[in-house]
Amino acid sequence: METQISLGSIEYGVVKEKYFEEFNENLVRSAEERIFFSSKEKWIELLVKKNSDWRTESLNDELPFDNGRFLISRDRPRKKTN
Repeated sequence: METQISLGSIEYGVVKEKYFEEFNENLVRSAEERIFFSSKEKWIELLVKKNSDWRTESLNDELPFDNGRFLISRDRPRKKTN
């Protein structure tokens, strides 16, 4: 982030364009059926078409910890395979 501003419990910032593009790409890739935007723009339609063949894959790892296990869960976008 370039700028971080805090107003009590609300925080916001200005994000570099590179990170904004990565965020939108990952958002579209992890969507199952629908994408919502506040305006209809050509770049959104192109972004959805370009990334419609992706899915989200959930990964879980268990690590031994004391008398139990420590579970690490994460989601990753993956290209769909036929």
